[in-house]
Amino acid sequence: MNKFRVKKPMANLDAKKAIGLDAFTNNAETHTANKVDIDINAKPTRSFTVPLNEYELGLLKQISNQLDRSQRYISRKLLVKVLEQELNLKN
Repeated sequence: MNKFRVKKPMANLDAKKAIGLDAFTNNAETHTANKVDIDINAKPTRSFTVPLNEYELGLLKQISNQLDRSQRYISRKLLVKVLEQELNLKN
């Protein structure tokens, strides 16, 4: 059973949007990003909050000071690196 729900009635959407929305929600649990359509080097435009405890924040501060880069930059680069490793996208 699909756990993604559309609150807006499908009758209020035009046919093309309804088909696309239906296709997206049916495959939402297994959806993967198509690397052809995404520029890996594009400027970041989205964000999310990650709560950190004092230990985790201390580690981030140490590595950012060692590399003389911002904590945001370091955390983003490390996150992408680990995600790519976990998904076997890069060697």
